[in-house]
Amino acid sequence: MKTIKTAIILTTVLSTVALFTSCSKDGEDDQASIVGTWLGISYEEEEYIDDELRGSYTDILSEEEVSTVTFNSDGTFETSYEYESEISSESGTYAIEGNILSITYDVEDSEIEQHSITLTDNQLVLVYTEDYTLNDETITYIGTATYSRQ
Repeated sequence: MKTIKTAIILTTVLSTVALFTSCSKDGEDDQASIVGTWLGISYEEEEYIDDELRGSYTDILSEEEVSTVTFNSDGTFETSYEYESEISSESGTYAIEGNILSITYDVEDSEIEQHSITLTDNQLVLVYTEDYTLNDETITYIGTATYSRQ
């Protein structure tokens, strides 16, 4: 009887340890990392005035129009945009909390921009929303940029 009781306790303890070990390991492996270089695929924007869609635009990036962003593990990033042989670039810092990416550019008086993100191993989608009032109208701008991992 004592042997059966010891076997049940030991089995329970080992099962519990295995359960917690496998759960924490699975959670770590499933989370995609933003660190790396991402190539722009498309950019969409919409403008709403008093909650009514007033305009939209979609740009599918090509070999003539190249946009990249590199997120480094130290919390810094660099962007590059090339169009018709002209190149512009910016850099700054970033932080992620939940599904919000906060970025600050390396320029004087830079404000923090916040983007909602959807991240998988191979795709990054950034959504930026800005609301403001002009001439008693509420204007909402929504920009969505889609990137693929390089």
